[in-house]
Amino acid sequence: MKTTSPTVPDSQVAIRPFVEGQDEDAWLAVTNAVITEDGTRQPITRDQYDRETRNPGFIGQGRFVAERGSQVVGLIHPLFSADWPGKAANLSSLMVHREFRRAGIGTALLERSIQDLRDRGAATINAAVGSENVAAVRFAESRDFLLSGTMNLLRCSLERLPDPNLRPGLSIREASNADAEALARVVNDTQQGVPGHSDVTGEDIREWFNLPGNAEFRVLRLIAELDGKAVGYLAGMANPPEIRTTGRNSGRINEVGVYEQHRRQAIGRALLLHGLRACRDSGRKEVEVFMDGKLLERAHRFPESVGFSVARRWLVYERSLRDSPGRPGTEHA
Repeated sequence: MKTTSPTVPDSQVAIRPFVEGQDEDAWLAVTNAVITEDGTRQPITRDQYDRETRNPGFIGQGRFVAERGSQVVGLIHPLFSADWPGKAANLSSLMVHREFRRAGIGTALLERSIQDLRDRGAATINAAVGSENVAAVRFAESRDFLLSGTMNLLRCSLERLPDPNLRPGLSIREASNADAEALARVVNDTQQGVPGHSDVTGEDIREWFNLPGNAEFRVLRLIAELDGKAVGYLAGMANPPEIRTTGRNSGRINEVGVYEQHRRQAIGRALLLHGLRACRDSGRKEVEVFMDGKLLERAHRFPESVGFSVARRWLVYERSLRDSPGRPGTEHA
């Protein structure tokens, strides 16, 4: 049943759940209108949308749309699972078509989503906002979001890569199902304290190895062994799905981890260079990696030594869902 949110001044606008099998084209229409505004991204096709949403890891629950008459004019998509550490939700997207902004629609979508997340047990919601997007920053800060950190996009050209120069006894190879238990131990040890991490099992690793999209995305799963024992790993994609929408010929590194007692021995650097070479061998011209601001500080000059530099920075905001509803403010979404 459609219900009009009281925070929306336009009585013709209703906030309702996304309906599978009905709203896909309208969702894409709003998404493409917004992401192509600045000319840096390509429209998402229905085929690309279908492939993404059919991926076993896709989280579609909790999506809402804003509808004016029979036209969808806005959307919100938070990501949340009740077993995530800290019960923290992440705001994947909040979009309103340009001609319908500054009418309270973004606020209504946000508050309806927050109500749903509270009902599902979420404790907080995080949102990443481009540091250059003044309107979005004001929107977040006027709705009880507090600055909690930064997220950084780093890029590295693959034209010239230094030699890994592996130390004696160190080998880098593609991981297999037989490595699942050892890899789970490395992942859990090295990712402790990283936002969004939850411990994995060997079975989780084997399931990841066998996801349907691995071949298409050319998933990278490298393991570093020192004298035959696992000491580090790398995960990434040589053909990530974002290539189809950004127009950039970029591979992606998702995670690199090395046991603490083996750090500062060039093992992480060797893993990263092997991952970069794999992306280059797949035809990529550059590689991207996202790094939390605190993690980037701890890495010192390590990314720079391989050729990475910061291309874009986001401000990360957090809002407690145990607080009272957000206070009204100027609409920018």
